[in-house]
Amino acid sequence: MDAYILVTCEKGKETDVFKKMNEHEEVVGTHIIFGEWDVMIKVKTESPEELGTFILDKIRPLPGVLLTSTLIVAK
Repeated sequence: MDAYILVTCEKGKETDVFKKMNEHEEVVGTHIIFGEWDVMIKVKTESPEELGTFILDKIRPLPGVLLTSTLIVAK
């Protein structure tokens, strides 16, 4: 399953989060973006459970991460 995860970071932590996300095999692409969200991560997992585990274990605990929003690709 493909999903986009939007991340709001503490000021100045965007690059740290960006670099850390690129270390994971589930990550297909990562971008620093402007606006309400700071980082956009495209991930590919085998199941909704794996996606949830990835978010809860690898994104939310990162220093500087304040908020996430997950967009699951329908088509």
